[in-house]
Amino acid sequence: MDKRTLARRGFVFLIFSSIFHDSIDDEYIDLFIDNFEYSDVKKSILDYYNDYRLKVNEVDEKISENLKNWSIERLHKLDLSILRVGVYEVFFKDSVPNEVAVNEAVEFAKIYSSEDSSKLINGILGTIIRSLK
Repeated sequence: MDKRTLARRGFVFLIFSSIFHDSIDDEYIDLFIDNFEYSDVKKSILDYYNDYRLKVNEVDEKISENLKNWSIERLHKLDLSILRVGVYEVFFKDSVPNEVAVNEAVEFAKIYSSEDSSKLINGILGTIIRSLK
C-alpha cells in the first residue's frame, strides 16, 4: 500500500473513531497513530484531520444534500467515515483528483464494508462531482 493510501486509510479510521468519542485530542491521535502503525504517515493524517475538523459541518452538509430519501444519521458509521473523506478530498484537497478520491473511497468500502456500501458511496460521490460541472 502506498503512503497516500495508507494515510487516507488512517484518516478514515480516525474519523470513524471520532464518531464514538466526544473529543479527539492530540494525545488520542498520537496513540491511534502509534497503535495502528501509521507513524510513517503521521504528518499526513494530522494535517488532514486538523483541517477536516474545521470543515466537518460543510462536509456533512454536502453529504446530506446528496442523500435521496435517506438521512446522514441512518448511514452505517464506517460508510459515513469513508464518505466524509471522499467529500473532504473533492472539496478541499486540490492535490487529489476527484477520480482518485472516488476510487479510493469505493475501494475502502469494498474492503472494509460491503458491496452495497461501495455502490452507495460511488453513487453519492458521483452525484456530487457531476453537480460541480
